[in-house]
Amino acid sequence: MTKGLAKKVKSMLNQFPVRNGGVSSTISPTEIVEGKRKPDMGIKRINFGQYVEIHDSTDNTTSERSKVAIAMYATNDREGYAFICLDTGRSRHSNNWSVKPVTPEIV
Repeated sequence: MTKGLAKKVKSMLNQFPVRNGGVSSTISPTEIVEGKRKPDMGIKRINFGQYVEIHDSTDNTTSERSKVAIAMYATNDREGYAFICLDTGRSRHSNNWSVKPVTPEIV
């Protein structure tokens, strides 16, 4: 989870121009290196550490179709995010999720 937080912070810092001592005072490092503009606010976003339910594709069996997880960071420009599954502790990527309220059982 610490690695995910560090990646999120680095990503956010690189989206804004460096005022003093940078290559450009008007263009962000992300835009210079990767050609990406500032994030579009119309895209579905979630915060680091937010409790969500990841929706998997269906396979017409009785297996689970969703997993509870904690959001870490955006993985691409198409609304993809990395999550930590609460039942396995492993990192997962998903484009489909629902934000859930945090209850005392989760804490």
